Amino acid sequence: MRRAHGTASYDAALVTARDRLAHLADRVAAQGRDYSTDRVRLSAEQVTTPATSATPLPGDVSLPPETQARSGSKDYKGNKAHAIARLIPGGGSWHVYRTSAGKHLALSWRYLLPHE
Repeated sequence: MRRAHGTASYDAALVTARDRLAHLADRVAAQGRDYSTDRVRLSAEQVTTPATSATPLPGDVSLPPETQARSGSKDYKGNKAHAIARLIPGGGSWHVYRTSAGKHLALSWRYLLPHE
């Protein structure tokens, strides 16, 4: 059996699968919680044109070593990961901080997946 959807026609099993997945996504969004773990990847990049709104780097945040010119990333776990998640805003955005040495760094972090 085929069902019409707009100007196209799709197999009924495909439409049913799409509807079931949409229902599942709605349920997870309503009842679920954001993924978190005790492991994060922190990325840092030196900013060559400093932002005027750079805030001081929180003292509890460990910076990754430079693995490329003016940038680096490192995986952290446990207390260091919790400090990063607590003190640096998440969501994939880059935030500019000023180190005690006067450098400006853009930082971003994300939770690591189980296989990473």
